[in-house]
Amino acid sequence: MRNTIQALLSLTLVVLAPVTISWACQCVLQAPCSTSRYGDTDFVGEVLSRREVSGDFNSKSYGVMFQVRVLERFRGTAKVGDIVGVSTGFGGGDCGYEFKLGDKYLIDASKTGDVFETSTCSLTAPLEGSEVELRSLRRIALGQRIPDLVGVLMLRPATKGYKSLTPLQGVPVEAKNTADGNTQKTVTDALGSFSWEQLPKGKYALIFGLPKNLVVVDADSEFPAGNRAPPILIESSDAASTACHVRIVVEPGGSIRGIILSR
Repeated sequence: MRNTIQALLSLTLVVLAPVTISWACQCVLQAPCSTSRYGDTDFVGEVLSRREVSGDFNSKSYGVMFQVRVLERFRGTAKVGDIVGVSTGFGGGDCGYEFKLGDKYLIDASKTGDVFETSTCSLTAPLEGSEVELRSLRRIALGQRIPDLVGVLMLRPATKGYKSLTPLQGVPVEAKNTADGNTQKTVTDALGSFSWEQLPKGKYALIFGLPKNLVVVDADSEFPAGNRAPPILIESSDAASTACHVRIVVEPGGSIRGIILSR
């Protein structure tokens, strides 16, 4: 009995003892419009090697350093053929991006000295699945005007996470001016993408011709109703693109979780 009491006391002390709270990755929501959504540099790279860098969490010597060969360059100082260092965290709470050796990525990074830094809060993503973003970046690299509004419509199965997203092709999309009711129409392509080169200034509601079993889901402050997403404000002129990018996620059923802006 005494041993039992001592065990309970020990358990109580363990429960009441101070615990270390792990850092959670918190990203600043990127603006859906303007090219400021990108970092200092953007390029396609192939991951060659990985090296852990020890140090204090708050120091610049903390994390993982990857050697990456630049295959295609869009913005910044990286050149095709260069092998550059890309620094990130270990993953999880420090927002580190988990690169896989030998794989190719669209890398969106800031630059400190000779090192590029990226994280899960950036637009860095596997090359496969980045086709829509690459369209805009290639136009930027050529000095061309990019569309006022580019979007991608993705399906998330109810039982799986965001890694299982697939594009929705052939879905009608309307951009309805909330002031005068004028509507622009298009249809999603094989990548689930839709775009308008130029839209008159104004606030637009995006409306999707979804099958009855699918709904737009929202993780942000504005909650859509079924086939609608939160409105987008177009502020472009004839000469300059407003460069709005949105990714819309839908799933079966009536739960409300999904539009993800600027990713």
